[in-house]
Amino acid sequence: MAVYIATYLLITVAFFFRIRFKASTRKLIHIFVLLYLAVFIGLRHEVGSDWGSYLYHFDRMSTYFHDLPHELLAWDPGYVLLEFLSKKLGLGIYGVNFFCAVIFLSGFYKLLRTLNIRMRDALMVAYPYLIMVVANGYTRQSCALGLTMLALASYLDRKISRSVGFFIISLFFHKSALFFGITYLKLPNRISRWKSLAVFVFLFFAAVVFFLIFQNHYANLYQYYFKERMNSSGALIRIMINLVATVTLFVFRNRWRGNWEDFEIWKWYGIITCIILLASLYTRATTIGDRLLLYLYSLQISVFPRIEKLLATKPYKVSYKVLLAGAYWGVLLVWLLFADHREDWIPYNNLLLQMLEN
Repeated sequence: MAVYIATYLLITVAFFFRIRFKASTRKLIHIFVLLYLAVFIGLRHEVGSDWGSYLYHFDRMSTYFHDLPHELLAWDPGYVLLEFLSKKLGLGIYGVNFFCAVIFLSGFYKLLRTLNIRMRDALMVAYPYLIMVVANGYTRQSCALGLTMLALASYLDRKISRSVGFFIISLFFHKSALFFGITYLKLPNRISRWKSLAVFVFLFFAAVVFFLIFQNHYANLYQYYFKERMNSSGALIRIMINLVATVTLFVFRNRWRGNWEDFEIWKWYGIITCIILLASLYTRATTIGDRLLLYLYSLQISVFPRIEKLLATKPYKVSYKVLLAGAYWGVLLVWLLFADHREDWIPYNNLLLQMLEN
């Protein structure tokens, strides 16, 4: 637990005590932080609820090329390819996790650069759950999340073809990434009607083909999450945090529109958040809502760090930062102390620490 808290403490110090660096120095700091997080996530040892399952699947996987087509269709093919590559290179499960960490962090960093958000501000929001829990435990989905963040960054840059490409690739790492397709129901205003129509038609047929190929997997997901009404204890709280981001966005909508041009996509994400909340309350299957909400986590990353810029005076800005830090420290501590599966993340261990001990 000490590693988790110490890491977030350093992020908090950087969040409050801002020191101006030259561009070259700032770039080196970013590289160091990303490298630290890649090691923190990618070289973790026996961390996460699914560690045993991932290790079992990796150990039983064949390294023969003639067995690869069967392996690709049996699970998420993008992840299987990373397993195959890591096994061929002799890197073990740590190689797979490190590759996935790099993909996740690439998407995260590209998104915050596109949004013009400071890394320390983004980490203040993303670390307590998205990084500490999701990236450190939900390996395949974290990889899909990284790719959808790359897709979202391209979408915000109005590079729709590239965005769709990243989205299609994300489907091969976790089938829940299909949910991210709702983003394209709200294309930027400057995109022509013909291009919008082409995107809709392509995505529709791609989704149908993908669903038909992996329909048994989706049927199993439906049975697992809906029929058995899988329930996550903290799911509603996490959905509510996204709802708070939505309400905050609407409160500051006029100032927001005066500073940035991306209000419509975040409004759309806010509407989807409300739908997820109502569906979770109605079906009482909160786990599926919790997992799908991860594809809308960028709403928090975009809204909460930017609100400070919209506040008029320094006392308001300082008060807001204290409130934001307190809220996310609450998220971190509640999860570490009370989450149902916290023992699968605690204590934190790492391959490098194992090597030092031996």
